Order: sequence, then structure tokens, then C-alpha cells
Amino acid sequence: MKPSKLLLHLNAKHPGEKKSLEYFERKKREHEGQKKFMRATTSIKENALRASYLVAYRIAKTKKPFTIGEELILPATKDICHEPLGEAAVEKIAHVPLSADTVTRRIEEIAEDIEAQLFERINASPWNALQVDESTDIDKKAILLAYVRYLYQENVHEDFLCALPLPTNTTGAELFKSLDGYISRQLK
Repeated sequence: MKPSKLLLHLNAKHPGEKKSLEYFERKKREHEGQKKFMRATTSIKENALRASYLVAYRIAKTKKPFTIGEELILPATKDICHEPLGEAAVEKIAHVPLSADTVTRRIEEIAEDIEAQLFERINASPWNALQVDESTDIDKKAILLAYVRYLYQENVHEDFLCALPLPTNTTGAELFKSLDGYISRQLK
């Protein structure tokens, strides 16, 4: 915003109004203050978001109910922070979203990201091998388990690729159809 363009705008759009230099300096200070406030607010939210993902990841690893974040972890963290760090730290911790729905969404996003990374590694590999196994779960429903081996950073890696539910008739054609459908969806 060049002063000459501001003066042209002022004369063209607001001919009857004469604003002093103090008016524009005050507006500039207000604008700077708003930018600082936005930066501070955004960094707090980014930190809270990052913390939310980290806690969701820990909840997923422990296989606990997703409500544990809101019912136990958040209140315990507030208590821990209150004693040595004070009320300011507790207010920052309160901004970390840990509801069951939020934790569910975070875990799904983490899983999608891990799956995307795995497919990137597989696609970048000069070779890969697929191993499948048919199994049943505790409800006696047929499941297709797929593992993949691939070359990544000059080492052979083996990862779990997917577990797919199968129809009641588990023929070779049905196994192929399920796995082909899954891989086709991922490569889109």
C-alpha cells in the first residue's frame, strides 16, 4: 500500500473527508495488533491440533475406548499441568480437542495417511510380493488377510496390507475379486 495510491483513493472515493496522519497511524497499529493476535491464536490451535493427533495415536495403540481421551486423559493432564505450571498451562491444555468423535476422526485420518504412505512405498519399489491368507474372526466370518513385501531404501520390508471381509462362498475368484477391488480403490 503505497502512500501515493492511498492519497489517490482518499481523494477519489472520499473527497469530503480529510483524515489526519494520526488516523492512518492508529489504523496501522490496529492492523499490526490484529496480525499478532491471529498469529498467536493460530499457533495455539496448531499446537492443540498436533497434541490431539498425538493423543489419538496413543489411544489407538493402547486399544482403549476412544472416550478415554475426554474422560481421563484431558482431566488428568489438566491436573498435572496445574501444579507445576499454573493456570495458564491449564487454559492451553483445555483447547486440545479429545472428544470421542474427534479421536475417532483423528485415528481414521492417521490410518488413511499410513495406508497412503504404504502404497507410495509399494509403487516406488522395483518389485513387490503379495501374500494372502483366508481366516475367520471370532464371529466365524471369513476374512482375507493380505501382506505385502517390497523393497524400500535398499531393505526388504513386510507390512500388513489389509483385512477384507469375504462373502459366504470363499472361492478363489471371490478372493481375487475382493483383493482386486481393494487395490483398485487405493490406486485411484
